[in-house]
Amino acid sequence: MRKLRLSAPDTTNSNRRKPTGETLPPKYSGRPAGEKRFFNRMNQVDRSLIEECNELLRSNSIGAGLKIRKLESHLTESFQVPYARAVITGAAALHLILLSQDIGFGDEVIISALSPPYLANCIVQSGAKPILLDVKSNGFNMDPERIEPAITPNTRAIVVVHSGGVPSDPETIYRIGAKHDLRIIEDASLAVGSEYKGKKIGSFGNFTYFSLSKMQKGGLCPGGVIIGAESDAFDNIDRMLNDGIDFRTLQSAGADCEIACCGYEYASNDLAAAIFLHQFMKLEELIGARKKHAKHYEQELREIEGLVLPEEKPGNRNSWFNYPVIVDHTIYPLSKTDLRDYLVAENLEIESEVIKPLHLHKYYRNRFGYSAGDFPNAENNWNNSIFLPTNPGLKDKDISDIVTALKRILKYYRIQNRRRHDIGTYTDGDRIKEFAEPLHAPNFGTSDNRADY
Repeated sequence: MRKLRLSAPDTTNSNRRKPTGETLPPKYSGRPAGEKRFFNRMNQVDRSLIEECNELLRSNSIGAGLKIRKLESHLTESFQVPYARAVITGAAALHLILLSQDIGFGDEVIISALSPPYLANCIVQSGAKPILLDVKSNGFNMDPERIEPAITPNTRAIVVVHSGGVPSDPETIYRIGAKHDLRIIEDASLAVGSEYKGKKIGSFGNFTYFSLSKMQKGGLCPGGVIIGAESDAFDNIDRMLNDGIDFRTLQSAGADCEIACCGYEYASNDLAAAIFLHQFMKLEELIGARKKHAKHYEQELREIEGLVLPEEKPGNRNSWFNYPVIVDHTIYPLSKTDLRDYLVAENLEIESEVIKPLHLHKYYRNRFGYSAGDFPNAENNWNNSIFLPTNPGLKDKDISDIVTALKRILKYYRIQNRRRHDIGTYTDGDRIKEFAEPLHAPNFGTSDNRADY
């Protein structure tokens, strides 16, 4: 018997432009946007920094403190504050600030649910309890309107993170702090060079700290700095950095020292200080390069439906440490994992800049009774966001490839979502057929559709 040879039906439409590998997501096209790149670990280490570090190592004076004093002097002048202290890490900086204010057992410290883990851990290490607050509905910074309802007689401080270099609202937060006699501590690790209403983040008062490892992609070198204006607090910090010894009380060089408090091995070294200082001296150049990349992203993405983009408000200045984009899940039904996997398939590996909200972690659930759903904005924004890289070392082609890949993925999932609602289940062939259609792009570039941090 002769067998009939059946061919697959032609699902294409001759009047419609055929989809190509350049427009399909990599899962179906197998044609990634470019060679493999890992953007979050692209550090720009120039020759001058390498030579400076080599010279310092050859000099055998890495513990002399000359670079530390130079860094501290530069910071006090730059931020117009009387005190600056270099320490070993950003976590050490926060721990010393908390201890200098005698914050410990029985006290509460208010933080955002999207704060980095080391921040909450430092509060726990000091003996205090972290009180988590939700973020704004379309951003990653703490919502100031939620602060006062969370204040109790045990509240001692508020730690404010300027997420991604986008200034929070220090004016409102300091006003609340003054009203309730609370210490305000700012984590400006990603906001070096950021400004709020023309004033540098770090120059508002109380305490600000920076983490060198957070300032640099890939963690080139650990280090931290504390700046502020309170003399008593910095006297306490100096004692803790000197094994608890107050050297000012010594009457002569040979006198016995006296330990006045518990000391900590948190002192920095000249190598870390040299790298820190190098970063600060190149700050305008670094921010200029990041801002250029941010503008590129904005031009390419601002008219795509269902994206919330960051905004640099009038009078403010962002450091553009990254470019966070919140994706509307009702239009693009993809998970954070879907988005990451597709970018990896495109040879574009981008690490998440924000770890999942603190209240979703086992330790904080078990110890403090937090649970999923407590902070819906933090959960939603984290689940539906991607932090696009703005490293100064990126080329225009890198940004274009990232944008191209992101548009492919969004288009694919939007069509998938539309087909699901129109006719239910459909095949891969249907997806490929529909993917050739243009991406509908209404103008969503107004401030009403931008991230309000």
